[in-house]
Amino acid sequence: MPAKRRKKHRWLKRILIILAVVIGLLLVGYVGHTHFVVSGDEPDEFDVYKLGTGDITSRLTETGETYLEGTIEVMSKVSGTVTETTVDEGDSVEKGQVVAVVEPDNTELLRLYGRRAQVANAYIQMVQAKDDLQHQRRLFEKVQGTSRDIVLRKERGLSTARTNFRLALMELHILEKDMEIEAGMAMRVMAALKSGSEKEIRKTIDDSLDISASDGKGFVRLADVRVLAPSAGVVISKGVEMGEMVISGTSALSRGTVLFRIGDLDSMFISCRVSEVDAGKLEIGQRVSVTFEAFLDEQPTGKIVWISPIGSKAQGSSIISFPVKIKLDEAYRFAKPGMSCDIDIVTSEKKDVLRALLESVAIEEQDEEEEGEEEGDEEAVEEEHETRRGKYVYVKKGETYEKRQIEIGEEDEKHCEVTSGLEEGEEIVTDIDEYEEAQEEKEKEADEDKKEKDKKGKSSKRRRRRRLR
Repeated sequence: MPAKRRKKHRWLKRILIILAVVIGLLLVGYVGHTHFVVSGDEPDEFDVYKLGTGDITSRLTETGETYLEGTIEVMSKVSGTVTETTVDEGDSVEKGQVVAVVEPDNTELLRLYGRRAQVANAYIQMVQAKDDLQHQRRLFEKVQGTSRDIVLRKERGLSTARTNFRLALMELHILEKDMEIEAGMAMRVMAALKSGSEKEIRKTIDDSLDISASDGKGFVRLADVRVLAPSAGVVISKGVEMGEMVISGTSALSRGTVLFRIGDLDSMFISCRVSEVDAGKLEIGQRVSVTFEAFLDEQPTGKIVWISPIGSKAQGSSIISFPVKIKLDEAYRFAKPGMSCDIDIVTSEKKDVLRALLESVAIEEQDEEEEGEEEGDEEAVEEEHETRRGKYVYVKKGETYEKRQIEIGEEDEKHCEVTSGLEEGEEIVTDIDEYEEAQEEKEKEADEDKKEKDKKGKSSKRRRRRRLR
């Protein structure tokens, strides 16, 4: 081959080699640039929150139930049959208003005459004691040997008899008043006592006991007894209906039948239970906001007036809790006894403190091992594992974000108090979950790219080894 032709072929070969090298470099640059963008070397932008000062109000949310304190049980003063009721549950009543009418039964008539007989017997005993004392005084004056002690005993006997007579007369007066008997035996006897005529007193008592007398003065036909409301309020419960038998509330043999329960809406309270974990945050006088599901537009308020000193387990619960009583500030007429409600108890308030969003703060748990050696025992070494719950945020530094440990104090629904680790004006990532998820995704992509590179590198070595062979 001529020399010129060989020289031309060498230059052509060189040019082809140079072109191949250039094309290869361009391909490597393109692949490198593509990997740079995907791997996220360019900084991402996240929403940030600029730290400032504000108020922190910590609240404790519980559920409660309304009730009326100091409810009054209304009973009939006589046993008998209910002939009329004038109110129902939920009705408002005034003091002295008639709420029911009871027709007394025969046992009440017997009770009345039993009391009258006690008055008569007490009067007879008083007259007898008086006669005995007068007789003994005459003997003492006539017969010098008669002991003075006997006279003194007779004087004490008369004093006791007078007391018993007055007590029996008062009990009869109360009973006749409860039975709404006008001008009864007690009233007539007391009028006769004022006149001082023993003859008139005896006649009054005899006439009141002689039910077979032709004039019929001793016979009493018991009128229907009205049951009156002892105080103003609202009927909380009704225990009887027309035609039912009731037992007197003054009966010594039984407690008596409760006809109604009346409560005052001005004494509305809320009862709730607070777990032992939160009980230490409560104090008498703390303010409370109340929400009723049926009246969302209303915003009742109140305060804690009592905290039980003893914890207990509510029925069906294994958690120790403490009963708490809350007094509403006003008489909210829309609130009925037995209504459920949500209550927010303000446990603490802080003004103008450095605060951060709760969603910007995360909790990091890590175990620490602490080795301790007991004093005087060289062989005894104990390892204590303690879990530390650290809080951290991501602070923006130029185009990067720095993880920083912080300490927090009080919390409310949106913010937490920052006690150390941050300064006013610094910017932190708003949504820490979003930021960490993005970082995990980048790390995952980087690991996959690294594995791909390692795989290609091994394949190239194998090919080179094969080519060398």
